[in-house]
Amino acid sequence: MRWPFAAFFVFLFLAPQSAIAGSGELMRHVRAIVAPETQGRLAGTKGANRAADYIESQMKAIGLEPAGDDGFEIETELVNAVEFDTSLTIGTHVAAPDVEFGVSGFSDDVDVEGVPVFVGYGLSDSAWDDYQGADVRGRIVIAMTGCPEGQEERLSSKHLLSSQSKAAVALSKGAKAMILVNDPRAHGDSDTQRADELPRTVPAFPLEGIGVVRLTAKAFATGFAADLAKLQTEVDGGKWQHLAVKTKVALEIDVDRDDVDTASIAGMVRGSSDKPPIVFGAHFDGLGEAAIPGYQGADDNASGVAVMLAVARRVANQKGRLKRTVIFVALTGEELGYVGARRAARFIDETYGRGVFINLDMAGRLDDDGLRAFGLESWTANKAATSAASGSGMALDAHPLYASGSDHIAFAEAGFGSIGFSTGIHPGYHSADDRIEKLNWKQMAKIEVFLGRLIRDLAD
Repeated sequence: MRWPFAAFFVFLFLAPQSAIAGSGELMRHVRAIVAPETQGRLAGTKGANRAADYIESQMKAIGLEPAGDDGFEIETELVNAVEFDTSLTIGTHVAAPDVEFGVSGFSDDVDVEGVPVFVGYGLSDSAWDDYQGADVRGRIVIAMTGCPEGQEERLSSKHLLSSQSKAAVALSKGAKAMILVNDPRAHGDSDTQRADELPRTVPAFPLEGIGVVRLTAKAFATGFAADLAKLQTEVDGGKWQHLAVKTKVALEIDVDRDDVDTASIAGMVRGSSDKPPIVFGAHFDGLGEAAIPGYQGADDNASGVAVMLAVARRVANQKGRLKRTVIFVALTGEELGYVGARRAARFIDETYGRGVFINLDMAGRLDDDGLRAFGLESWTANKAATSAASGSGMALDAHPLYASGSDHIAFAEAGFGSIGFSTGIHPGYHSADDRIEKLNWKQMAKIEVFLGRLIRDLAD
């Protein structure tokens, strides 16, 4: 049960409307989603639930039919907070938590010590197997992030490069713990590298049976007194063996998770045929004000939800004239690892069929490069997208599907023909500077026209 919301939105009808033609509806939606009472919309919190109430009220007002497993709701269980009591000692060096190492959000409890085994990139695939001939049962394994140079296209799936996939492989081999180290080719001080820092911890359900931490390359060099760049060169060249690093390691992790029940919000315009549906999704959750004081998440992703609702109104006006059912879904838990999208993809597949999925994640800061399209070339409806773009004057900037991490990944992995649209990362991304006054309403209205045309073409 979510909190009442009627009084909360009274201020919306008193707020001044934009003079920009066609943007008033978009502005009204964004204002509601980023209002102070939504508190940055961390998934599963009261603030996020208030935003969900607003979205559901708008779907009802538009005339959408419920498309969830409980009315408009697709019920979802997630972890919205995780805390660790942890220590990592490498030889005599006591590593600093949150500076030199961090616990992965999906880590299980562990208390283990011993001499670890270095397993390259921690991959085990037909194209590349770092575990061949290695016995890591009951051991700590050390693996670099990333991929051997020149091997990425040969892997059966790019998902194998994710931290959780590498940890799952280590677990399947019998390892008790995994230390993932920032690989020195991708991390460093040059303009072409990412900083040698720890990623943001994303709360998640545990990968039961293995403890997982992330270590900076600098901390690896300090603790193990080893040249990681040299090791990487040897691994890439295939001229190495599994190394039992001589330095003893002790790792302890005690995890405390906050599990909550929440929901994505889904409504539909029913078509006349039994063909699988067209699904248009945009996540409504954010990072929360507790993590970033003053955070609104106006572009990420109140802008995308606003466009989705405006497109839903356009499509609802075509009720009774569409051949294919169109489902609109405001997804929860994207910032926590596509949790809502994974649940929604399964539910929609089982209930309505596996069709095509369109994701919109950030629509508010379109630049001269055009609207980014992730997976356009491999999308099952490529021609429809390019035709709709041409007809609406929208320039598309094509990128590979996995070049952007968002909910389209979860739907693609569930077997949907999937594409992601975005206006792209900007300096205000995931910061308190992601505010409503920075949005380009005129360009958002243009994106709405493009996506409305695309969905109409697909549904006719």
